[in-house]
Amino acid sequence: MIGLIIVGLILAAIYIANVSDASHKHSAMLHWILYGIAGLNLMLGSSALVSSLSGSLPTLNSGDGLGAFALAVITSGIAVFAIGVPDLRRMLQRTIGTGGGFDPDSNVHLAAFVLAITGVSVNLILFILGGGISGLASDIADAGIALDGVIFQNLIWVVLAAFGVGLWIRRDFSTTIDRLGLNTFTPRNIIAGLIGVVAGIGFIILAGMAMQMLLQPDVLQQQQAASDALVQQFDSVSMALFVAVAVGVGEEILFRGAIQPVFGNLMTSLLFTIIHTQYALTPATLIIFAVSLGFGYLRKHYGTASAIIAHIGYDFFQLATAVLIGNVVMGGGS
Repeated sequence: MIGLIIVGLILAAIYIANVSDASHKHSAMLHWILYGIAGLNLMLGSSALVSSLSGSLPTLNSGDGLGAFALAVITSGIAVFAIGVPDLRRMLQRTIGTGGGFDPDSNVHLAAFVLAITGVSVNLILFILGGGISGLASDIADAGIALDGVIFQNLIWVVLAAFGVGLWIRRDFSTTIDRLGLNTFTPRNIIAGLIGVVAGIGFIILAGMAMQMLLQPDVLQQQQAASDALVQQFDSVSMALFVAVAVGVGEEILFRGAIQPVFGNLMTSLLFTIIHTQYALTPATLIIFAVSLGFGYLRKHYGTASAIIAHIGYDFFQLATAVLIGNVVMGGGS
């Protein structure tokens, strides 16, 4: 029930924000909906704190609960001030600078900021409630990877991106494609994407070697527990390709297509990195951030098509390598 309410609030915020921008008016209803979303984020943080103090969740200690609550207070507070204080939105515009097109007077951009900052908070709090890296690794190992779930999640990303930029509200299909940067499948941009694949593979190999030299084996194994559990769910190269395509298309249309033109490459990459909670606060987080900046560079200079190609190739290399190495090591796979 709570999930349906949250989805309803998000869709209502997106619709009202686009309608308001189309009519060049501010909407008090939009502000109240965004206040409600910030309030739900605070409720989740409060619930985490109560659970940690009561001991109802064995995997959650008081420090984790307090951290989750503090995160909710900070992010909800920023969201509330952004809604009610235009000067804060202007400060955000100056912070983003010329790298993004954030408009402090845009209802859509305000809604996007509130949804982004509360979404980050909710994602991290759920990660904490789930037991962190070890809990996530256990969940992945137990539940496995459902291909229909992968499709559904990335379809949600595409829908949010399309309707977020105003599809059938203030933009038709053609102008939505232009806004998302999906009209860029030219030979030049395809080649740029393929070069991005090679660069990404080279970078991940060098970064992996550096991590192995700098970190103790037991520390490295602990930090990579969730990502290792994830790749162990793939038993064929075709499955690896399917997931790489779904994730590459879905994530790039949302983050690089819809979000980056508003918030710029740096903030978008921070957001992109945070949603990949399987890496937590480890050196792998820096790798993801650097790779995301690379995708953002491709989006800015060559279009979303190049970023999609690079993302698919980067993910496929890692997943396919895990499948092939796993099959060799385990004598034929599982």
